[in-house]
Amino acid sequence: MSGSSSSPRETVVGRHRPDALRLEGGRVSGSLTAVPYGRDADVLVAVAGGALVSLRLDRPGMERTARDGLNVVERVAAIELTSVDAHVLGPGEFGGRTLAAVRTLFAAELVGLAGQCVDSAVSHAKERRQFGRPIGSFQAVKHTLADRHAQVDAARLLLHWAAATGDPHAAGLAVQAAGDVADAASADNLQTHGGMGFTWEASAHVLLKRA
Repeated sequence: MSGSSSSPRETVVGRHRPDALRLEGGRVSGSLTAVPYGRDADVLVAVAGGALVSLRLDRPGMERTARDGLNVVERVAAIELTSVDAHVLGPGEFGGRTLAAVRTLFAAELVGLAGQCVDSAVSHAKERRQFGRPIGSFQAVKHTLADRHAQVDAARLLLHWAAATGDPHAAGLAVQAAGDVADAASADNLQTHGGMGFTWEASAHVLLKRA
């Protein structure tokens, strides 16, 4: 990441290949070999010709090819662009509300992940039996999952506040709370599943790595 004296754009974008994409007259050409969520995304934000640009991936001149990736959650694709219309994001656009929107999107993904972890853990705790009882009946399990459920709800309320207001402070609080609950819920989900959580029969380890 860039230092504190860098512009907001450089701080957010971080290290990049400046020669991967070219910007000419408001159009972008070039290729990206591995774009996270590239198979499913509708909008791409990238550096082209030293500028930060956004462009829709349903425009003429765009071709994407599925690629295998180590992270099974991110569906990676190679993207080839040939004179695709783009919108150049100025420093003002990528400060304030735009940065808040990016943080809110991250918070939404993390809150959704945390909720999935809690749902998965609760479902398993109802079915898995030890000593003739569902493990969800044991206080160590049910109290932990109840606490995590309440934490997810609190993070979701902060997320709704950030999404409704677009306020940078709200977005910062939302993404912090979302990160905390995603870490905790994914760890508790793996713990609830026990050894099974490390196998491909369960998604607990995938969610933990994603968080």
